[in-house]
Amino acid sequence: MRVESMFAQISEPSMSTSAVKMQEFHPEVLTPISPLRRYREIARELQQYLWQGVAQKINLAQRYVSLMQEEPWAIHARLRETNPTSYSSYLNTGTHQLCSASPTCFLSLDGQEMQARPVLAQRLTSHGTGNHDVNSFEISATAATGILHRLREELAELADGPIHEGERRVESDSQAAHLACNLRLRLRSPLTIFDALATLVPGLSMTGFPKSGAMELLSRHEPFPRHAYTGALGYWASNAKAQFNLCVRLLTIHEGLGYVHAASWLDPRTNIDDTLNTTNQRVAQFFSRLHNTPITTINEQSLY
Repeated sequence: MRVESMFAQISEPSMSTSAVKMQEFHPEVLTPISPLRRYREIARELQQYLWQGVAQKINLAQRYVSLMQEEPWAIHARLRETNPTSYSSYLNTGTHQLCSASPTCFLSLDGQEMQARPVLAQRLTSHGTGNHDVNSFEISATAATGILHRLREELAELADGPIHEGERRVESDSQAAHLACNLRLRLRSPLTIFDALATLVPGLSMTGFPKSGAMELLSRHEPFPRHAYTGALGYWASNAKAQFNLCVRLLTIHEGLGYVHAASWLDPRTNIDDTLNTTNQRVAQFFSRLHNTPITTINEQSLY
């Protein structure tokens, strides 16, 4: 029934896009919809768990909101125009619309041959793609090796034979440069792309590590469910080919509001205010590519 409904929607002629008149808000300060005081409390509590060794790092997410003044497809088209990426996608479920702008294909499959492309490090950029090379990333060999080791452990459950590691390469766009590594393996029969997604998603870079401990802490402390954020969006074809990205730069539109999740790394020594300012800056840059309306907040009293 869901497939029939989807085909019915995409078979309909597209509607002309026109601006939707909405009340404008002009907040003085960019804030997530969770109160900053509450965010700091959550972050400090998680840092106590990190000191206790429950996890080594945690990626704590917040949810931001903005008024959308155009139809969803027009907003996605502008996102594609201002920030073109190789693996962008748009999904309209009827009640919600998902706009994703991903520069990296996290998981691909051709028959039983699978490739995983984890991101080892990221650096923000605000001046075009620029020139980046592997040596320009400030990431220690120990940190990179640790991420790859943990991912190899996950892939070992899926692999029929050895896991081959390719060279590390830099992929960049107008927002960030990513240091990625390509891992190739043969998927054990009769496993499919869905078994791989169930094992690997959300990615280590989206949760923290060890993943089990980090996800348990996040499920108990994050103020909002992540929904599609840090999941996977892609396609699976009848010829056993598939491509999926990770839902990182994901805009969810519902009833005229656009929601964006953004996560910040926490370790025992993280300066919470500095991390929060960096996260706010990233979200402001993302929304600025969509329209000129300032970001607003939902009434905090209705949330806590």
